[in-house]
Parts: sequence; structure tokens; C-alpha cells
Amino acid sequence: MTDQRAIYRDVAKVPAASFVRWSDGVLRTEEYWRPPAVRTTGAPTFDEAVEETERLFLAAVQRRLDADVPVGALLSGGLDSGLVCWAVTKLGADLTAFTVGTPDDPEDETTDACATAKELGIRHRLVGLPTSGEPGIGDLVSAYGEPFACPSALGMLRVCQEVASSAKVLLTGDGGDDVFLGYPRHRHLWLAQTIARMTPRPVSISWQAVRRAFEPGAPLQRVVHFLDYATGGLGAFIDAHDGLPTYRRMGLLGERLAGATVEQRRIPWSSHSGRQVLSDYLEYDRRTQFVAEYLTKVDGASMHHGLEARSPFLDQDLWEFAAGLPPAIRLRGGRLKAVLRELARRRIGERIAAGRKRGFLIPVERWLAGRWLPQVEATLRSSRLVADGWIGSEGLLAETAASARRGWARHQLWYLFVLESWMRAEPAHRPARHAYQHIA
Repeated sequence: MTDQRAIYRDVAKVPAASFVRWSDGVLRTEEYWRPPAVRTTGAPTFDEAVEETERLFLAAVQRRLDADVPVGALLSGGLDSGLVCWAVTKLGADLTAFTVGTPDDPEDETTDACATAKELGIRHRLVGLPTSGEPGIGDLVSAYGEPFACPSALGMLRVCQEVASSAKVLLTGDGGDDVFLGYPRHRHLWLAQTIARMTPRPVSISWQAVRRAFEPGAPLQRVVHFLDYATGGLGAFIDAHDGLPTYRRMGLLGERLAGATVEQRRIPWSSHSGRQVLSDYLEYDRRTQFVAEYLTKVDGASMHHGLEARSPFLDQDLWEFAAGLPPAIRLRGGRLKAVLRELARRRIGERIAAGRKRGFLIPVERWLAGRWLPQVEATLRSSRLVADGWIGSEGLLAETAASARRGWARHQLWYLFVLESWMRAEPAHRPARHAYQHIA
């Protein structure tokens, strides 16, 4: 589901940065804010961008420290939360940073987070996820108004539970990746956009004609996708990523979803979009995954435990400045979040500046096929999704068995496990079968 859709029929969501006006019997939705366009003239130099980012960021943190209740901060092993905690110490605030850990797992972030806390001189508390037993799916179901299968929400719920005993406001690092361009896809789309602007239109048309010769899974598939982005734009990018077609290939769809499609899969390919594919994607992402997953994860987990989450990277002044920076500055030298990395290098150190992306990652792929397998098998063996015709029984049982054999599960199994658990929760308050929309 995207943030424009709801799991319940006849329920609509108010879009981000919008309000609803009821007048003369008519309901209107009006947008009151959107990010500024990228500057085409008068852009700052890279050093100027770093300096202005530091000024705006410190001001944003200062505003969010203003509270008449205790304040805490999240600290992963990564860059963004490290910068938040640096700013906290720079401003002289006295608070505790919290890190959620996954003991005995290769993805555990506590070592890096402890090193950052020590370098900054900030109080630090570790919060561990259970090393055995059930996955805590009950909290995940009850904390969110719809099925919500973001794995890191498990860690967010656990750390918010711990924070609530000592603070009521929580500073987070959310938003830094999204506006300062911190995901690999941002770099890929920028390169595709750059190539598209140098490619004559007849060449783009020729590529779309011959690309059908490349079957899915071919050795050059990554190159094929990259050329697709350059010649087909946002539509090509969306088509290349997981969705209903993946479930269909895995044999997981039941008869009710056999011919289903979703709106975001119908974005047309366009060579014009290829020339602005990064900006098109950023606008698309702001309206979909950013508000429907990233912000929902934090809001749902924090409010579930009576906390107010505040992210300095979502500050309007900072966001508008960063959104207006050309990609060549935000991705200087091909480095993701180049501006923030340089700020961290100057103020914290090279270890944080050069570190890989972190953020309370929960290894559900391994745990589904290991410590959680008994509950997964018990839950899916008598699946309501199967009984109601959404999911095919043979495909579901085959995928569960394959996960156990190879020791890891695909994300699709986790999504279905969460959806199944959601449908079973509070059955007296769930609508009848006909009340659900498509739930893919």
C-alpha cells in the first residue's frame, strides 16, 4: 500500500503537507507546502553548503531541545543520529542516548554506537532485543493503524518502550538520507539522469526497442535496468522493483489477486522523465515511502509508548535549503550524503564520516528461518490469507519450507506473516471480508 491508499474501503488519508476543507457540502484537499526546486543558478559552493548546513542543523536541534519534560536521543551506529548527538553535546544539553542492539548478530550496531557515544561524551544506554522466542508481533500489530511490515519498526518499538521510562521527547535522525541523498538509488538515478541528458532521443527509442532481448535475471540485468532508468525514467525504475509481479513469480498470489494491478505500476515510461528521473523519484518518494514507511515507523512506535519524536533533519529551514542544493553538491564525488559526511568529518571524525549506513536494522530474513520459524509455521499453516483467497496455499507452504532449508527468508514471507498476524488480531473489530481493499 502507498500512503494514498488505506486498508479499509471508503477510508481516505489526508496527504502529507495538506489540509482538508469542508465548504458548501464539498470536501477539498489542499496542499500547503512542497519542497523547493533545485537551484539552477546561484547555488553555493560545497564548502558554503557544509557551513550553512551546520548553522541550520544546530538551530534545528536547539529548537527541538526546547521542552519542559526530559529529552532523550536515538543513537544508531551511523551518521545521522551521530550528528544529532554531536549537536546535542555542542549545545550543552544533558541527556541520554539510546541504542537498540541485536545480540550475537552480524548486523548488531552497539559497538559502533558505543564508540560514538564515548567520542562525544554523551550518556548512553543499550537496549537489547530478545535473543530467542517470539518476534513481538503483537506490539507491531497494535502500534499501527494498518498492516505495517517495516522490520526496523521492531527495534523502534523496543527502544521507545525503554526510553519512555526516563524521557518523553525523543530526538531522531530521520530525514537525513531523504533530503541529503543517502541511498544508493539516489546515486544510480543521478547517474542515469546525467547520461539521459547526453543521449539523443533516437538512441533512447532504439534502446527501448531492443531491450526485450534481455530476459530477467540475465548477467547484464543491472546494466539493463540502469539504461532503462535513463531512457524510461520513473516508470522504468518502479517497474524494476518488488511488488505484485514478485509475488506472482513466487507463486504466492491467490485467485482474488490473480489479475490485480496497483496504480504505481502504471506509470508510463518516458525519455523525458529519464532526463529528470532523480527529481521525479524524489517527489514520488516523498508522497509514498517517505511518509508511508519512514515517518510512520517513528510516529507509530513513539506514540505507542507515549513519546513525542522530533527529528532535526525534518526542520523546514534545513529541508528547504538541502532540497535546493544541486545533486552535484549533495552527491559530490559520487559520495552519498557528501555534505553531511563532510560535516561529520570536521566535527566528529573520519570513522563516522566514512561509515556505512546503519539504522536499527533487524535481521528478519535470518530470524524468520531460525528463531522465529516455529511461530511462523504455526501462523501460516492455517492462514486466513489463504482461506480468503488472497494468497495461494501451495506457494506459501513452499516458500516457508524453502526458507527453513536455506536458513533465510525473502522479505515477501515477512510481509505476509505480518499481514496474517494483523488480520487475526482483534477479529471482532475487523471488518467483514468484503470490506477490505486489495491488500498487496
